[in-house]
Amino acid sequence: MSIPNQFTQEPKSYEDLKPILEKIEEKAPSISDKDFPSFQYPNKEYQKIPLSKEGKVFLIGYGSLMAQCALDINGKETISEENSVIHPVFCFGAKRVYNYAERRDKILKERVKYSRESDAEVGKLNLIPSSTKGSFVNAVGRYVDLKDVEEAIKREIGYDLVPITFVDWNAVLQYGTNAQFGVGYAFVASTEKRQSAFNSEEMTHYTNDTILPMRYYEDYVNDAAKKTGKLFVEMYNETTYLADRKTLISKWDRSNPKDPDVIRYETSRQNSK
Repeated sequence: MSIPNQFTQEPKSYEDLKPILEKIEEKAPSISDKDFPSFQYPNKEYQKIPLSKEGKVFLIGYGSLMAQCALDINGKETISEENSVIHPVFCFGAKRVYNYAERRDKILKERVKYSRESDAEVGKLNLIPSSTKGSFVNAVGRYVDLKDVEEAIKREIGYDLVPITFVDWNAVLQYGTNAQFGVGYAFVASTEKRQSAFNSEEMTHYTNDTILPMRYYEDYVNDAAKKTGKLFVEMYNETTYLADRKTLISKWDRSNPKDPDVIRYETSRQNSK
């Protein structure tokens, strides 16, 4: 049976979306390094990023940056209010995995201690390049200024800034496989060593394929996806994997017992209410 190039009615499930996305994936253009260079963490040359005619960068968020208000570790908004409008998109050439290992420094010591429920639960989301069929994810994009990119770099420790091919979500619903491609930038943690955030003379790994997601972070991302719509969060759950790159986030067994420190902390919070 041939797959149509456009939807005859609005898709109600990810299974309705997937065939069209696979056809769009076949048409996805390669990205020229000359036109759209990548930047390695700590992204010191980010000001060389190509800008639109309006002087903007299309910054793509596939994890916590999908939230309308993405906060840094000090509770400050990463993206300025005037650039906070989000545009749902489909990104191609990558898989979304929980293999970024949250750093354990003094700034985040208490937050990590009270938000994980086993020693392995330090994972946050990352994109890994992939050329296999079905290598696409949903995300959101924002047209931002360079100052917003600078603030996001401070927040996204260990992540490179790389170009990624995308199509607008609503354009796909309207035009199907005729939707136009664009190029945005996303934060991607390499499996290779990058400069340490705490000692510029040292190199370190920011990814780990044996970790599990941080639960509060996964809940936060899932809530952000839900706010974009039922179909959006369904696709998120069907295109997001644990660090093993095999297990879908929707299949993660979250029933393991909590650490005593977490139980004590949650009990104290309940008692203080």
